[in-house]
This record gives sequence, structure tokens and C-alpha cells, in this order.
Amino acid sequence: MLFAKEEIDFDYLSSTKIFHFGSLSLTAETIKEATYYLLEKCHNNDLFISFDPNIRLPLWENNISKARNEIIKVLPFVSLMKLSLTELEQILDFDLVSLEDETIKKKCRELIKLGPDHIFLTGGETGVWFISKSEYYFVEGEDIAVKDTTGAGDSFMAGVLSYLIDFFPDFNPKSVDWLKALKRGNRFGALASSRYGAIPSLPSKDEV
Repeated sequence: MLFAKEEIDFDYLSSTKIFHFGSLSLTAETIKEATYYLLEKCHNNDLFISFDPNIRLPLWENNISKARNEIIKVLPFVSLMKLSLTELEQILDFDLVSLEDETIKKKCRELIKLGPDHIFLTGGETGVWFISKSEYYFVEGEDIAVKDTTGAGDSFMAGVLSYLIDFFPDFNPKSVDWLKALKRGNRFGALASSRYGAIPSLPSKDEV
């Protein structure tokens, strides 16, 4: 929360391929200023920007409107967005009463109009979705014995981004097998949910 823009290592930033961030760095002024500074730098240098809202309402003083407003502000910078079904409801301020394809497509494409080109939507044991302007995929949740879902979303995202990174520096979304990325994220998330802890539960490269 105290990380300031003056502390940013631009040499490191210039060598990166993907910039990934979450909304926790929007909850305090110092880190928020640094985050916006980074987003502008990354955007101006054509870096791929990935975003996971990862909404934790106590950090927003339990004010979902405040969280929603700050999250929507950063979406024009974002290339890829990962969120849960609950977060989809919170950000778009609606109640999801159906998981039918057309409902999911419609709501996620409302988000796409706000900035992101690609959306990964997670629904726990229900399954996961990928949505862009032209593509739509759904993969059912894996049949596992769930022990602890802490870190499952982060693990999902690690699976997706570790697949995408091989497509850089000449990234072309048309070259990406987005269904493969979705299945890989789903697998990572399932493995993390099958054991305890956040960091200890993350799968190794050999496991996947």
C-alpha cells in the first residue's frame, strides 16, 4: 500500500512482456498513484496488460460502489480481464439469474465495451468461460475433491499467463488457442483447490 511511483524499476519494466495487476492496488492513494503511472507507461509502450479485480470489500470499506467506480476507470488500459461470477455481478451491478450462454455473452461483452479485449470468467465447480468480441468457450469444472479454494483464482491466472507468454514479443491474439488457455487455467485452479493454502497449493510446471 506504500509502494510509490518513485520506486518503480523501469529497467525491469522495459524487459517484461505482461503487466498483471489487481484492484487491491487501487485501495490506497500511494499505490493507486503508482498503479496509474504504471498503466500509462505500459499502455504507451504497448505492453500487454492483464487485470484481476480480486474484489475484497473490507479493503473498500464495504463500499461496492466505490470499488466499482475505481475498477471501471482502469478498464480502458486492460487487454485481458479475469473475474468471477460474483465480481461480474458486482462490477455491472446486476443479479445473475441464468448461466445460459447468451446471458454470459451479453454481460461479458458489456464489459468488453469498457476496455478489455479478452475476458476469462470463473465459476468454481460450475466451470469457466472465455469471451472476446468474436470467440466464446465454456469448459466444465474439473471433478476434484475440493479442500481449499484460497489462491484458486490466482492459480487459474498463472496458468493462462504462463501459456500466453510464449506468444511474445510479437503477440497476435489470432495466433492464440484461447480454448487451450482456458483449459490450462481451469487445470491450474483445480489443482490449487485440491490442497490447502494459497502459495503451497500452486501447481509446479511438472504437474501440468
